[in-house]
Amino acid sequence: MSAILAEALEILLDDAPAAYFRVTRELDACIVAIDLSEEHFRLRVNNDRAVMQGAADSNDHQTPTVSVHTSRQLIVDLIDGRRDVLSAFLSRDLSINASLDAVIAASRAMTYFTEGAVRSRRMRCLADELRAG
Repeated sequence: MSAILAEALEILLDDAPAAYFRVTRELDACIVAIDLSEEHFRLRVNNDRAVMQGAADSNDHQTPTVSVHTSRQLIVDLIDGRRDVLSAFLSRDLSINASLDAVIAASRAMTYFTEGAVRSRRMRCLADELRAG
Protein backbone atom coordinates (compact mmCIF):
# COMPACT_ATOMS: atom_id res chain seq x y z
CA MET A 1 0.00 0.00 0.00
CA SER A 2 2.82 2.43 0.76
CA ALA A 3 4.25 1.80 -2.72
CA ILE A 4 0.86 2.55 -4.27
CA LEU A 5 0.54 5.78 -2.28
CA ALA A 6 4.09 6.79 -3.27
CA GLU A 7 3.26 6.11 -6.92
CA ALA A 8 -0.01 8.03 -6.61
CA LEU A 9 1.88 11.04 -5.29
CA GLU A 10 4.36 10.84 -8.18
CA ILE A 11 1.49 10.63 -10.68
CA LEU A 12 -0.14 13.61 -8.99
CA LEU A 13 3.13 15.57 -9.21
CA ASP A 14 3.43 14.78 -12.94
CA ASP A 15 -0.22 15.05 -14.00
CA ALA A 16 -1.65 17.64 -11.61
CA PRO A 17 1.27 19.54 -10.04
CA ALA A 18 -0.94 22.28 -8.60
CA ALA A 19 -2.90 19.65 -6.66
CA TYR A 20 0.33 17.98 -5.50
CA PHE A 21 1.73 21.23 -4.16
CA ARG A 22 -1.55 22.04 -2.43
CA VAL A 23 -1.41 18.63 -0.72
CA THR A 24 2.18 19.11 0.38
CA ARG A 25 1.54 22.68 1.51
CA GLU A 26 -1.29 21.50 3.76
CA LEU A 27 0.85 18.73 5.24
CA ASP A 28 4.16 20.62 5.35
CA ALA A 29 6.28 19.58 8.35
CA CYS A 30 3.76 16.84 9.18
CA ILE A 31 4.37 13.21 9.92
CA VAL A 32 1.36 11.10 8.97
CA ALA A 33 1.45 7.59 10.45
CA ILE A 34 -0.73 5.18 8.48
CA ASP A 35 -1.71 1.92 10.10
CA LEU A 36 -3.42 -0.56 7.81
CA SER A 37 -4.26 -4.00 9.08
CA GLU A 38 -1.38 -5.45 7.11
CA GLU A 39 1.07 -2.56 6.84
CA HIS A 40 2.42 0.38 8.82
CA PHE A 41 4.20 3.32 7.23
CA ARG A 42 4.65 7.06 7.43
CA LEU A 43 4.32 9.96 5.06
CA ARG A 44 6.53 12.94 5.79
CA VAL A 45 6.19 16.28 4.06
CA ASN A 46 8.95 18.84 4.19
CA ASN A 47 9.56 21.75 1.86
CA ASP A 48 6.77 20.76 -0.53
CA ARG A 49 8.08 17.20 -1.01
CA ALA A 50 6.31 14.06 0.14
CA VAL A 51 8.47 11.15 1.28
CA MET A 52 7.23 7.67 2.17
CA GLN A 53 8.88 5.77 5.02
CA GLY A 54 8.31 2.10 5.69
CA ALA A 55 8.10 0.73 9.22
CA ALA A 56 11.83 -0.04 9.17
CA ASP A 57 12.60 3.57 8.19
CA SER A 58 10.41 5.03 10.91
CA ASN A 59 12.82 4.48 13.78
CA ASP A 60 13.14 8.19 14.56
CA HIS A 61 10.36 7.79 17.16
CA GLN A 62 9.00 11.26 16.47
CA THR A 63 5.37 11.57 17.43
CA PRO A 64 3.19 11.63 14.33
CA THR A 65 1.19 14.78 13.66
CA VAL A 66 -1.65 12.64 12.27
CA SER A 67 -2.29 8.94 12.93
CA VAL A 68 -4.67 7.07 10.65
CA HIS A 69 -5.93 3.54 11.27
CA THR A 70 -7.96 1.79 8.57
CA SER A 71 -7.86 -1.09 6.11
CA ARG A 72 -6.99 -1.51 2.47
CA GLN A 73 -10.56 -2.68 1.81
CA LEU A 74 -12.02 0.53 3.24
CA ILE A 75 -9.77 2.59 0.98
CA VAL A 76 -11.02 0.63 -2.04
CA ASP A 77 -14.62 1.06 -0.84
CA LEU A 78 -14.13 4.83 -0.47
CA ILE A 79 -12.60 5.09 -3.96
CA ASP A 80 -15.46 3.09 -5.46
CA GLY A 81 -18.13 5.04 -3.58
CA ARG A 82 -19.45 2.04 -1.65
CA ARG A 83 -18.67 3.81 1.63
CA ASP A 84 -18.34 7.39 2.73
CA VAL A 85 -15.95 8.84 5.30
CA LEU A 86 -18.67 9.61 7.86
CA SER A 87 -20.02 6.05 7.89
CA ALA A 88 -16.45 4.73 8.12
CA PHE A 89 -15.85 6.90 11.21
CA LEU A 90 -19.14 5.94 12.80
CA SER A 91 -18.50 2.22 12.25
CA ARG A 92 -14.94 2.68 13.56
CA ASP A 93 -13.47 1.30 10.35
CA LEU A 94 -11.53 4.57 10.10
CA SER A 95 -9.95 6.45 12.95
CA ILE A 96 -7.81 9.56 12.94
CA ASN A 97 -5.88 10.87 15.90
CA ALA A 98 -4.67 14.45 15.52
CA SER A 99 -5.18 17.97 16.73
CA LEU A 100 -8.14 19.84 15.25
CA ASP A 101 -5.81 21.96 13.09
CA ALA A 102 -4.07 18.84 11.77
CA VAL A 103 -7.41 17.15 11.00
CA ILE A 104 -8.52 20.21 9.05
CA ALA A 105 -5.23 20.34 7.14
CA ALA A 106 -5.42 16.59 6.39
CA SER A 107 -9.01 16.98 5.20
CA ARG A 108 -8.02 19.77 2.83
CA ALA A 109 -5.05 17.70 1.61
CA MET A 110 -7.37 14.76 0.88
CA THR A 111 -9.68 17.07 -1.06
CA TYR A 112 -6.79 18.47 -3.13
CA PHE A 113 -5.47 14.94 -3.74
CA THR A 114 -8.89 13.77 -4.93
CA GLU A 115 -9.37 16.80 -7.19
CA GLY A 116 -6.00 16.15 -8.82
CA ALA A 117 -6.46 12.38 -9.03
CA VAL A 118 -9.71 12.58 -10.98
CA ARG A 119 -7.86 14.50 -13.70
CA SER A 120 -5.28 11.77 -14.21
CA ARG A 121 -5.84 8.76 -16.44
CA ARG A 122 -2.85 7.00 -14.89
CA MET A 123 -4.52 7.19 -11.48
CA ARG A 124 -7.29 4.91 -12.79
CA CYS A 125 -4.75 2.19 -13.54
CA LEU A 126 -3.34 2.58 -10.06
CA ALA A 127 -6.83 2.25 -8.56
CA ASP A 128 -7.28 -0.96 -10.56
CA GLU A 129 -4.01 -2.23 -9.12
CA LEU A 130 -5.21 -1.39 -5.62
CA ARG A 131 -8.48 -3.25 -6.18
CA ALA A 132 -6.64 -6.30 -7.50
CA GLY A 133 -4.14 -6.27 -4.59
